[in-house]
Amino acid sequence: MHFHKTYRNVLLATLLLAALVQPGAIVIAGWDAPYTLSNSLSIWGEAFVGGSPLLLAYAMVQFLRTRDKRYLWSFGIVVVIVAVVGGGLYVYFLHHWAAADRPGSLFQFVVGCELAFLLSLLSIWYAPLAYLDPANLYNLPLYIAEALLLIGIALLWVTGKKHKEV
Repeated sequence: MHFHKTYRNVLLATLLLAALVQPGAIVIAGWDAPYTLSNSLSIWGEAFVGGSPLLLAYAMVQFLRTRDKRYLWSFGIVVVIVAVVGGGLYVYFLHHWAAADRPGSLFQFVVGCELAFLLSLLSIWYAPLAYLDPANLYNLPLYIAEALLLIGIALLWVTGKKHKEV
């Protein structure tokens, strides 16, 4: 798999963000009931969306530094990914807010995403305890996803080192 370094760098940053927030998000999801895969997945998505301004800033800084239009395309792709994940989560949360007979707003969702991002970074230290707890086996698909993310990051890193581009 050979990507131009621009796309590879943005994809690598995106995968790194997803891999970085996932362990802490699982810890956060385990703080309160319901203890389900959908709860863990939604918190992971929230933390990813909350950290996505860093991805967007990275793509814009790289564009301004290099004037490579590929970073603009990468920026657009990241915006679409974040919009799809964020939009899906927002609809998910609207449904759950309505089921709990609580009003929810876009502002609450955005603040919740930022809090999920920050808390997932702060909670990453407790991730080994969450991974080793047999009561968390419902999160097994997320553990597998994390392993696949780490493999993808390693492959992108190695191919980036192997195909030095100017």
